[in-house]
Amino acid sequence: VYLISHSPENKIKKLTGVSAMTRMMAFSIQNNFDKQFIQTRLNFFTDLCSKIPVYDLGFVPDSSVVKFILDNEATVSLKIYNALGLQVQTLINSKLESGIHSVNWNTNNQSTGIYFVQLKVNNELSSQKIIIQK
Repeated sequence: VYLISHSPENKIKKLTGVSAMTRMMAFSIQNNFDKQFIQTRLNFFTDLCSKIPVYDLGFVPDSSVVKFILDNEATVSLKIYNALGLQVQTLINSKLESGIHSVNWNTNNQSTGIYFVQLKVNNELSSQKIIIQK
């Protein structure tokens, strides 16, 4: 099992015992569960971590959100929306020359969650889902 998270450097660390079990619990259990549910999961993760290896996998995220190629000069709009459909940020809203383009999005101020990138070139739309986990 690999527990993936943002990190200032790419690293992998084998977890054992209590540290493996608590990290698995932290990745798997949300708020407001009753005591019996937690105890059942605690027993399950304790057993699981004794049978299979668990690793903490930290990585430096690639801030390049979208790479695209324009055959001709075009009006381009690149917007980010949250899971509720609310616009979070506009990264591009201008005319671009033909060629290869790469756009970065600094996600430091964004919450963990699902986001959608909407790329509009002239009147053609395309979108891509991005999951941010911190």
